[in-house]
Amino acid sequence: MKETHPMLRTERLTLRAFTLDDAPDVQRLCGDKEVARTMRPIPHPYPEGEAERWISTHRAQFEAGEAVHFAVELRSTGEFIGGVTLAFTRSDDRGHLAYWIGVPYWGRLRNRGLPGGRPPRLRGPRTLPRSRGSLWE
Repeated sequence: MKETHPMLRTERLTLRAFTLDDAPDVQRLCGDKEVARTMRPIPHPYPEGEAERWISTHRAQFEAGEAVHFAVELRSTGEFIGGVTLAFTRSDDRGHLAYWIGVPYWGRLRNRGLPGGRPPRLRGPRTLPRSRGSLWE
């Protein structure tokens, strides 16, 4: 039986599986040089058709237990704003978390629940131990 891609919700965001319908937004937001500058794997200029190619790899990576990719959207409007990936690598037996947010949304997602309205700063790489079974056990 195939695992179902999880959906996560916060007060302000929904993290869900990417669909090919997201490709135009991925193409537009990843095409910004500032987004590419923050994410090593995102090429600039972003090639035409790259969004569709990238999204089409997600299901196989999820089923193989290698990665889960989430489209990030504003819960209030359903507007697509970026992506999150949790990837597992067998070579170092760790999980790696990466995310990108489109430039028009930078600064709009600050954690207003913390003193000063700013999220805590993380220093250095953060890794998660790899699950021996399902991504969601």
